[in-house]
Amino acid sequence: MSARRPCISGKGTIICETMAIAVNRKQSPFIKSVPEIEGFPSIQNEIITLQKALHAEERVKRLFFRSRGAASAAIQYAEEAEPVLNVGENIT
Repeated sequence: MSARRPCISGKGTIICETMAIAVNRKQSPFIKSVPEIEGFPSIQNEIITLQKALHAEERVKRLFFRSRGAASAAIQYAEEAEPVLNVGENIT
């Protein structure tokens, strides 16, 4: 008895290859519409979920490094600015 196996070809193959290339380059893959794989809807759903996860991971990295850059700039600015109040100085 032979088991049915899904056939991913054409656009499905291109989507998988594009994701693999993007991951190798440490980039976020573009989210593309995934064609229906007849008889195997779970595979289509998994590919969609994988695209979204890879895309979300890249967005989180960009936000982290952007906020890290802002924090670094704020620290540098604070270090270069003249103190408003010296330590031990009384406020009157």
